[in-house]
Amino acid sequence: MRNYRKLNVWQKTHTFALAIYEITSRFPAESQNELAQKIREAATTIPFNITEGCGRRTDQELGEFCNAALGIASKLEYQLLLAKDLNYISEEDLENLGNEVRSINRMLSAFTKNLYRGHGDNRSNRGYDNNAERGYDNNNDQNTTSEGYDANNRQEEQEPYEQPVYQNQTYS
Repeated sequence: MRNYRKLNVWQKTHTFALAIYEITSRFPAESQNELAQKIREAATTIPFNITEGCGRRTDQELGEFCNAALGIASKLEYQLLLAKDLNYISEEDLENLGNEVRSINRMLSAFTKNLYRGHGDNRSNRGYDNNAERGYDNNNDQNTTSEGYDANNRQEEQEPYEQPVYQNQTYS
């Protein structure tokens, strides 16, 4: 199991979900129970999937949850476009939020690719314990590989996350 809070991609998706809640709170009252809820659900399901995947035994299982999060992020991108076309968010917010979704997609793709590296991208082989195969000690909090990187926090190569600024931003 991994500590999801240490993953840059999880941190970014969590911050993004908070931003979505703030932005959707400004939607007109009649849309609060419809589109706002769907957007919030999609925005929170992405970090939920990463969190659940981190609780699984293998990198392959985590990768499957990250792949599901990629699909949800695509759905969210359309929902944001719809919100803009309904005049619930500004063009600037759509651009900023869309950029964030695309950045999350890139991070998830890179993270997932790293999880499958060296395993022939065999996602359908559910019984494959790549942790044991690669020399991970599943009972050790300080998992390291023979390559010397920390198996619990492999996103160290990624750029640091900076929180975007949205119009009328009131959250911290």
